[in-house]
Amino acid sequence: MDIAAATQAVVDELVAAGVRATRDGRDLNPPGVQVRPPTIHYRFGRDATADWEAWAVVPDTGVGPSLTALSKLLDAVGKALGGRPVQARPDNVTLADGGIAAAYVLTWSAKIPA
Repeated sequence: MDIAAATQAVVDELVAAGVRATRDGRDLNPPGVQVRPPTIHYRFGRDATADWEAWAVVPDTGVGPSLTALSKLLDAVGKALGGRPVQARPDNVTLADGGIAAAYVLTWSAKIPA
């Protein structure tokens, strides 16, 4: 199982659809998505199941404009990932420069080949 490659594959899907995305929070430039390493559930020598988390982040421009930007970003991410995300919860994230940004944490599960 190659977690780095699996994570990069999700990033590549987003980028191919025109969504700014990265695995590394130091490279996150909102609006964009940070794909976090998955939680792995092992299955006795068979494929592992991964619980994915992606942070959809927009600049803090006030509640109204941030929600509008998040709506557009969530739509783009959902389309790019073929509707895989099954939950999105609101949050705030601390950026590499120390700033706070509005975000939604998207989650879904998928198999990772052994």
